[in-house]
Amino acid sequence: MLSQCALISRFSAGATTGRASNLFAEGDVLYSYDHHFPLAVRRDWGAGIQYLITRDRRSISTGNHQRQCIARLAPNVQNWLCT
Repeated sequence: MLSQCALISRFSAGATTGRASNLFAEGDVLYSYDHHFPLAVRRDWGAGIQYLITRDRRSISTGNHQRQCIARLAPNVQNWLCT
């Protein structure tokens, strides 16, 4: 199993599968814990944005996943709020 940092780095390089502790990639989506919480979505959103990262906070560990994603996917990141 990959580390969370390694999985996010592989996702940023185009990987469409992979697992880390409480984090996994399927297609162009990176999930925190399970399918109910998409953490990052990859696609060409325009204006140089390639990734959307959710701003929803479910737990301290999910907040850590968000911070890692923002750091490793920058500068092509925009936050969004799921409701």
